[in-house]
Amino acid sequence: MPFLIFGIIKKKWTCIVIGLIPIILFLLVASSVAYRILMASSGCWVYKQAFGQPPTSNVEILEKKYEFSTDSETVHLKFKADKKNLYALLDNRFKEVSLSEFENRVMGDHPDWFNPLDSSPDIFYQSLSYDKNFMVSEALLSYNKKTSIAYFYSINID
Repeated sequence: MPFLIFGIIKKKWTCIVIGLIPIILFLLVASSVAYRILMASSGCWVYKQAFGQPPTSNVEILEKKYEFSTDSETVHLKFKADKKNLYALLDNRFKEVSLSEFENRVMGDHPDWFNPLDSSPDIFYQSLSYDKNFMVSEALLSYNKKTSIAYFYSINID
């Protein structure tokens, strides 16, 4: 008789544990999404997502937008940085491109404030393999040397 009771209790716990697995998975996914939504309002966090490092004290985030889905993310940034800080961000993934090449790549839907040609930029950069964690990853950056204003855009898709 004691073995029968133990078997029933064991089955109950097994059912409870198996029933909790989908709930736990849902909570993990929901908390991850909630975290990204909350952090997307932080300019420093968006900058770090874009460049892999937080902004230095010489960098001023002017505008930002971070969007994501299950298999993609898009970053729009407008920031002010001196040339030294900007060039520290530009590693071997970026190459300098012409204005016409930049214009051809930057088309698409962007926030109203995102106008990378508005500040009469002097230098244009492009990366066709910006983030190795994604199958398709492209980044564009324009920079005005006089105003120190940079516009950055990246799109990453799995």
